[in-house]
Amino acid sequence: MMLSMGVVGVEKRVLKTAEFRFQMDLVLRVEKNISLIYWTSSVESENGEESVEGSEIELRVFDSFNRNRNQREVSGSIEGDEDELRHPLVKEVCRLIDFRAAWTPKLEGELRHFLRSLKPRQVCAVLRAQSDERVALKFFYWADRQWRYKHDPIVYYAMLQVLSKTKLCQGAKRVLHLMVRRKIECRPEDFGCVMVSFSRAGHVAKAMQTLTLMQKAGVELDLSICNTAIYVLVKDHKLEKALRFLERMQVVGIKPDVITYNCLIKGYCDVHQLENAMELIAEMPFKGCSPDKVSYYTVMGFLCKEKRIDEVRGIDGEDAEG
Repeated sequence: MMLSMGVVGVEKRVLKTAEFRFQMDLVLRVEKNISLIYWTSSVESENGEESVEGSEIELRVFDSFNRNRNQREVSGSIEGDEDELRHPLVKEVCRLIDFRAAWTPKLEGELRHFLRSLKPRQVCAVLRAQSDERVALKFFYWADRQWRYKHDPIVYYAMLQVLSKTKLCQGAKRVLHLMVRRKIECRPEDFGCVMVSFSRAGHVAKAMQTLTLMQKAGVELDLSICNTAIYVLVKDHKLEKALRFLERMQVVGIKPDVITYNCLIKGYCDVHQLENAMELIAEMPFKGCSPDKVSYYTVMGFLCKEKRIDEVRGIDGEDAEG
């Protein structure tokens, strides 16, 4: 009798263990499926294939556009870095940055001392002088943490321009967030730099979402950011969206320029719609914007790539010369 009860007890424990393992396996399977669903939806949203934001955000930004706004002029041109690059102080800072792998407290102290002596344009020159943009970004962050030093607004502008030539989109976004949080006046082209960086990294939907971030920061749309948006869409072979974007910007009173049309000409060539590209070139003078060399050279480059040399000769040489 005791033996029988012991066997029954063992069987119950085995059953409970088996049931527990089954439940745990079921939970794990469910969690795995949920994770898979979440990952898939995240990827779709990031790629902008099924996301409402990714497909419509570029048009929705026009809803709150104020066509009677006063254009703001933001000071802070950062031209002339070439002259600053030759400054002894800039050269010495760049030399110390090159030794970063062997930095000692003494070397860092020297760099900190030089940093406080640099003028804003010289800091910009240091950023632009770095062959590796990641090093430039690290120097930007390092300098930002130093006592008795504060980045001038043009340093932020220079950093964003450097990052716009790379795929370091998260770094660009972080710099922009710093500007917004610190109430540093942002220009539309600063948001454009972030858009281009996201585009280079293959995140077109996130690039277009930068327009929403721009509006939340109280910065109005202008022609430069619209041209950047069209460039990003065309580069990702979304010509139809680029054309819809053009229509909306015209509706709210933003007049396209030759850069706008050249982006669309490139888009037509990329999808082998040469007739539409030539038609757009022919219409440009009637739209108050004559084509330039880039307009014709884009078409000629496409024809040469397709080995349609005879058609290249058919393009008016005088027109091609602008």
